[in-house]
Amino acid sequence: MRASRAAAALMSAAVVAGCGGTPSAPGTSVVAVAADDTACTVRPSEVPAGVRVFRVTNGGAKVTEFYVYGPGGRVLGEVENVAPGVSRDLRVELSAGAHEAVCKPGMTGDGIHTPVTVTGTASASAARRRAARRRRDGLHPVCARPGRRPADPDDDLGRGGQGG
Repeated sequence: MRASRAAAALMSAAVVAGCGGTPSAPGTSVVAVAADDTACTVRPSEVPAGVRVFRVTNGGAKVTEFYVYGPGGRVLGEVENVAPGVSRDLRVELSAGAHEAVCKPGMTGDGIHTPVTVTGTASASAARRRAARRRRDGLHPVCARPGRRPADPDDDLGRGGQGG
């Protein structure tokens, strides 16, 4: 009975994590986000370019959403349905420039915008090597989850070597 509960808890955590993955992955650093019904505090507010994990903790009474906007207002990532008292991770690759972290208490309106400055440059070649390694290992090239390999153009069945 205990084993089945533990397995269920692990499966739930895996589903909730999605592409967020584990924040302890090499080459990542954690950015703490304290979200509540009236504030969105990001620490540190200046980070180097590269892969970052935003750990969003909802200290408010309302369910919240969290977004990271890149230069030009493009959404780089989001986490939805962060319940009161819950923490969720969002893994995002950031380039240098002005970004915004946005908490949306109650999941409505424009949200609470907090500036985040990204400095330096991320190594594009390192990102390409990571993606190639993930594809080789049968993982999704961005979020490193097990899944279908990209289709192999030489596979006339269009199944990426997956068979049947």
